[in-house]
Amino acid sequence: MRKKRIDRDIVVILIMSVVTVCAWIGFEVYRAYSRRNIPPVLSKQLMELTPKLDISILGRLESRTP
Repeated sequence: MRKKRIDRDIVVILIMSVVTVCAWIGFEVYRAYSRRNIPPVLSKQLMELTPKLDISILGRLESRTP
């Protein structure tokens, strides 16, 4: 009879674990779909920079005295 009690406890623990994992996944999916998009201010700040250097500005920086 002792073995049936252990088996029943393991089944209960497994069921509770599956319920917990399913709830966790469900909440994460809901959070991912309900998240707001990037605000316009941040999207402007994330704008791609041009890789071109302005030589005249670099020349002025080199001529500055500390």
